[in-house]
Amino acid sequence: MNRLALTSTTFAFLAVLGSSALPAHAVTLGSLISTSTPFTDLFGNRYSNFNFVNSTHIPASDVSLTADQITVNQVPINIGFGIEFGGSFNAKAGQINDYIISYNVTAAPKSGINGIGLATNGSADPGTTALVNDTVYDANNQIGSLVSKYPPNGPGKSFNQIFTNNYSSLLVQKDINLDGSASSDPNSLASISIIDQTVTNENSNIPVLTPEPSEVLGTLAFGAIGVFSYLRRLQSSK
Repeated sequence: MNRLALTSTTFAFLAVLGSSALPAHAVTLGSLISTSTPFTDLFGNRYSNFNFVNSTHIPASDVSLTADQITVNQVPINIGFGIEFGGSFNAKAGQINDYIISYNVTAAPKSGINGIGLATNGSADPGTTALVNDTVYDANNQIGSLVSKYPPNGPGKSFNQIFTNNYSSLLVQKDINLDGSASSDPNSLASISIIDQTVTNENSNIPVLTPEPSEVLGTLAFGAIGVFSYLRRLQSSK
Protein backbone atom coordinates (compact mmCIF):
# COMPACT_ATOMS: atom_id res chain seq x y z
CA MET A 1 0.00 0.00 0.00
CA ASN A 2 1.45 3.38 -0.96
CA ARG A 3 1.68 6.36 1.39
CA LEU A 4 -1.31 8.14 -0.16
CA ALA A 5 -3.52 5.07 0.20
CA LEU A 6 -2.38 4.57 3.78
CA THR A 7 -3.11 8.20 4.62
CA SER A 8 -6.57 8.02 3.05
CA THR A 9 -7.37 4.83 4.93
CA THR A 10 -6.17 6.30 8.21
CA PHE A 11 -8.26 9.42 7.83
CA ALA A 12 -11.32 7.41 6.85
CA PHE A 13 -10.86 5.23 9.92
CA LEU A 14 -10.53 8.26 12.17
CA ALA A 15 -13.65 9.76 10.63
CA VAL A 16 -15.64 6.69 11.59
CA LEU A 17 -14.18 6.70 15.08
CA GLY A 18 -14.85 10.39 15.45
CA SER A 19 -18.47 10.20 14.36
CA SER A 20 -19.06 7.39 16.85
CA ALA A 21 -17.29 8.93 19.83
CA LEU A 22 -17.89 12.65 19.47
CA PRO A 23 -21.44 13.29 18.25
CA ALA A 24 -21.94 16.93 17.42
CA HIS A 25 -25.19 17.52 19.27
CA ALA A 26 -24.41 17.21 22.99
CA VAL A 27 -26.80 19.31 25.09
CA THR A 28 -28.14 19.39 28.63
CA LEU A 29 -31.34 17.73 29.70
CA GLY A 30 -32.41 21.05 31.18
CA SER A 31 -32.17 22.79 27.82
CA LEU A 32 -34.26 20.10 26.11
CA ILE A 33 -36.95 20.47 28.76
CA SER A 34 -37.01 24.27 28.89
CA THR A 35 -37.12 24.69 25.10
CA SER A 36 -39.24 21.60 24.32
CA THR A 37 -36.58 20.71 21.76
CA PRO A 38 -36.56 17.16 20.36
CA PHE A 39 -33.35 15.13 20.07
CA THR A 40 -32.58 12.89 17.08
CA ASP A 41 -30.21 9.93 17.15
CA LEU A 42 -27.94 8.89 14.28
CA PHE A 43 -30.55 6.52 12.86
CA GLY A 44 -33.26 9.16 12.79
CA ASN A 45 -35.29 8.13 15.86
CA ARG A 46 -36.73 11.22 17.55
CA TYR A 47 -36.82 11.80 21.33
CA SER A 48 -39.18 14.41 22.76
CA ASN A 49 -41.36 15.49 25.71
CA PHE A 50 -38.51 15.14 28.19
CA ASN A 51 -39.33 15.31 31.88
CA PHE A 52 -37.09 15.14 34.95
CA VAL A 53 -38.11 14.58 38.57
CA ASN A 54 -35.96 14.61 41.71
CA SER A 55 -38.03 11.86 43.26
CA THR A 56 -36.45 11.02 46.63
CA HIS A 57 -33.50 12.41 48.56
CA ILE A 58 -32.45 11.34 52.04
CA PRO A 59 -31.42 13.43 53.87
CA ALA A 60 -33.60 16.01 52.14
CA SER A 61 -31.00 18.76 52.61
CA ASP A 62 -28.46 17.00 50.38
CA VAL A 63 -27.59 18.79 47.16
CA SER A 64 -28.84 16.67 44.26
CA LEU A 65 -28.45 16.74 40.50
CA THR A 66 -30.46 19.16 38.42
CA ALA A 67 -31.52 18.68 34.80
CA ASP A 68 -28.89 21.24 33.77
CA GLN A 69 -26.17 18.99 35.22
CA ILE A 70 -27.19 16.01 33.06
CA THR A 71 -25.79 15.83 29.54
CA VAL A 72 -27.63 14.30 26.59
CA ASN A 73 -25.70 12.94 23.64
CA GLN A 74 -25.74 10.35 20.86
CA VAL A 75 -24.99 6.77 21.83
CA PRO A 76 -21.57 5.85 20.33
CA ILE A 77 -22.10 4.06 17.02
CA ASN A 78 -20.13 1.01 18.16
CA ILE A 79 -22.92 0.38 20.69
CA GLY A 80 -25.88 1.15 18.44
CA PHE A 81 -28.32 3.98 17.82
CA GLY A 82 -29.90 5.86 20.69
CA ILE A 83 -29.51 8.47 23.39
CA GLU A 84 -26.95 8.79 26.17
CA PHE A 85 -27.41 10.47 29.56
CA GLY A 86 -24.33 11.48 31.54
CA GLY A 87 -23.99 12.84 35.06
CA SER A 88 -22.74 12.27 38.59
CA PHE A 89 -25.55 10.06 39.84
CA ASN A 90 -24.34 8.93 43.27
CA ALA A 91 -25.12 8.39 46.93
CA LYS A 92 -22.77 8.25 49.91
CA ALA A 93 -23.25 6.34 53.15
CA GLY A 94 -26.62 7.21 54.71
CA GLN A 95 -27.94 8.80 51.52
CA ILE A 96 -30.64 7.85 49.01
CA ASN A 97 -30.97 9.69 45.71
CA ASP A 98 -33.65 8.81 43.20
CA TYR A 99 -34.29 10.46 39.82
CA ILE A 100 -36.85 9.85 37.10
CA ILE A 101 -36.26 10.77 33.46
CA SER A 102 -39.07 10.18 30.98
CA TYR A 103 -39.43 10.87 27.27
CA ASN A 104 -41.15 9.71 24.10
CA VAL A 105 -39.22 8.10 21.27
CA THR A 106 -40.66 8.15 17.75
CA ALA A 107 -39.33 5.79 15.10
CA ALA A 108 -37.33 7.07 12.17
CA PRO A 109 -39.34 7.65 8.97
CA LYS A 110 -40.42 4.46 7.17
CA SER A 111 -39.39 2.41 10.18
CA GLY A 112 -40.69 1.00 13.42
CA ILE A 113 -39.15 0.29 16.82
CA ASN A 114 -38.80 -3.40 17.63
CA GLY A 115 -36.43 -3.34 20.58
CA ILE A 116 -34.60 -1.33 23.23
CA GLY A 117 -31.32 -1.67 25.06
CA LEU A 118 -29.84 -0.36 28.29
CA ALA A 119 -26.11 -0.02 28.99
CA THR A 120 -24.67 1.62 32.11
CA ASN A 121 -21.36 2.36 33.77
CA GLY A 122 -21.49 2.22 37.56
CA SER A 123 -20.29 0.69 40.80
CA ALA A 124 -21.50 0.10 44.33
CA ASP A 125 -19.38 -0.31 47.45
CA PRO A 126 -20.47 -2.79 50.15
CA GLY A 127 -23.74 -1.69 51.75
CA THR A 128 -24.78 0.39 48.73
CA THR A 129 -26.71 -0.22 45.51
CA ALA A 130 -26.97 1.60 42.19
CA LEU A 131 -29.57 0.76 39.58
CA VAL A 132 -31.40 1.99 36.50
CA ASN A 133 -34.88 0.61 35.89
CA ASP A 134 -36.39 1.26 32.44
CA THR A 135 -40.13 0.81 31.91
CA VAL A 136 -41.45 1.06 28.35
CA TYR A 137 -45.03 1.79 27.27
CA ASP A 138 -46.90 2.01 23.99
CA ALA A 139 -50.06 4.12 23.77
CA ASN A 140 -51.96 1.94 26.24
CA ASN A 141 -49.83 -0.70 27.94
CA GLN A 142 -46.47 -1.53 29.44
CA ILE A 143 -44.59 -3.57 26.85
CA GLY A 144 -41.14 -3.96 28.34
CA SER A 145 -38.68 -3.32 31.15
CA LEU A 146 -34.93 -3.48 31.68
CA VAL A 147 -32.88 -3.27 34.87
CA SER A 148 -29.16 -2.62 35.31
CA LYS A 149 -28.03 -3.03 38.93
CA TYR A 150 -24.82 -2.83 40.98
CA PRO A 151 -23.62 -4.92 42.77
CA PRO A 152 -22.30 -7.07 41.30
CA ASN A 153 -19.82 -4.60 39.86
CA GLY A 154 -18.52 -4.94 36.34
CA PRO A 155 -17.52 -2.84 33.33
CA GLY A 156 -20.39 -1.53 31.25
CA LYS A 157 -23.45 -3.68 31.95
CA SER A 158 -25.70 -4.08 28.93
CA PHE A 159 -29.21 -5.52 28.51
CA ASN A 160 -31.52 -5.79 25.51
CA GLN A 161 -35.16 -6.60 24.87
CA ILE A 162 -36.77 -7.33 21.49
CA PHE A 163 -40.50 -6.72 21.06
CA THR A 164 -42.90 -9.01 19.20
CA ASN A 165 -44.41 -5.99 17.40
CA ASN A 166 -43.11 -2.84 15.74
CA TYR A 167 -44.05 0.50 17.28
CA SER A 168 -44.14 3.96 15.80
CA SER A 169 -43.79 5.66 19.20
CA LEU A 170 -43.01 4.64 22.78
CA LEU A 171 -42.83 6.20 26.23
CA VAL A 172 -39.73 5.41 28.29
CA GLN A 173 -39.59 6.02 32.04
CA LYS A 174 -36.12 5.73 33.52
CA ASP A 175 -35.83 5.37 37.32
CA ILE A 176 -32.27 5.99 38.55
CA ASN A 177 -31.76 4.95 42.18
CA LEU A 178 -28.62 5.30 44.30
CA ASP A 179 -28.91 3.90 47.82
CA GLY A 180 -26.23 4.16 50.50
CA SER A 181 -28.58 3.88 53.48
CA ALA A 182 -27.30 0.48 54.60
CA SER A 183 -23.65 1.51 54.72
CA SER A 184 -21.84 2.83 57.80
CA ASP A 185 -18.55 3.40 55.98
CA PRO A 186 -18.18 7.16 55.38
CA ASN A 187 -16.06 6.44 52.29
CA SER A 188 -18.57 4.17 50.58
CA LEU A 189 -20.27 5.27 47.37
CA ALA A 190 -22.88 4.07 44.89
CA SER A 191 -22.52 5.73 41.51
CA ILE A 192 -23.56 5.68 37.85
CA SER A 193 -22.07 8.08 35.33
CA ILE A 194 -23.23 6.84 31.90
CA ILE A 195 -26.68 5.59 30.86
CA ASP A 196 -27.05 4.52 27.23
CA GLN A 197 -30.50 3.85 25.78
CA THR A 198 -30.31 2.05 22.45
CA VAL A 199 -33.21 1.61 20.04
CA THR A 200 -33.44 -1.02 17.31
CA ASN A 201 -35.53 -0.60 14.17
CA GLU A 202 -37.02 -3.28 11.93
CA ASN A 203 -35.94 -1.49 8.72
CA SER A 204 -32.15 -1.47 8.61
CA ASN A 205 -32.00 0.03 5.11
CA ILE A 206 -32.67 3.58 6.27
CA PRO A 207 -29.47 5.64 5.79
CA VAL A 208 -27.65 6.89 8.86
CA LEU A 209 -27.82 10.65 9.28
CA THR A 210 -24.67 12.21 7.82
CA PRO A 211 -22.74 14.91 9.73
CA GLU A 212 -21.99 18.27 8.14
CA PRO A 213 -18.50 18.68 6.55
CA SER A 214 -17.39 20.95 9.39
CA GLU A 215 -18.35 18.25 11.89
CA VAL A 216 -16.31 15.65 9.98
CA LEU A 217 -13.21 17.89 10.10
CA GLY A 218 -13.59 18.20 13.85
CA THR A 219 -14.02 14.48 14.39
CA LEU A 220 -10.95 13.70 12.24
CA ALA A 221 -8.81 15.54 14.76
CA PHE A 222 -10.41 14.17 17.92
CA GLY A 223 -12.02 10.87 16.94
CA ALA A 224 -9.44 8.49 18.33
CA ILE A 225 -9.20 10.48 21.56
CA GLY A 226 -12.98 10.31 21.92
CA VAL A 227 -13.07 6.53 21.55
CA PHE A 228 -10.32 5.96 24.11
CA SER A 229 -12.04 8.41 26.46
CA TYR A 230 -15.30 6.49 26.19
CA LEU A 231 -13.57 3.14 26.80
CA ARG A 232 -11.90 4.61 29.87
CA ARG A 233 -15.30 5.74 31.18
CA LEU A 234 -16.67 2.22 30.75
CA GLN A 235 -13.67 0.84 32.65
CA SER A 236 -13.83 3.43 35.44
CA SER A 237 -15.99 1.25 37.64
CA LYS A 238 -13.44 -1.56 37.81
